[in-house]
Amino acid sequence: MGFLDKFKNLIRLNQPHKAACAPACNTKRTTTTSDLDSLKVVELKALAKERGLKGYSTLKKADLVQLLSE
Repeated sequence: MGFLDKFKNLIRLNQPHKAACAPACNTKRTTTTSDLDSLKVVELKALAKERGLKGYSTLKKADLVQLLSE
């Protein structure tokens, strides 16, 4: 599985539930730490940017994984 496939899968996992959800359902799926551990730092930073997080650019991999798994 290539970088783009992994990244698209992670983004897809973090999308709100759609048709099967009641209107009050605003929950998001969480990405597991093991999923994040398999990504490279560049991919983790791209995911943090996609989520609109701040202050991720200077973090190390372990800190990025922790930030993204919260």
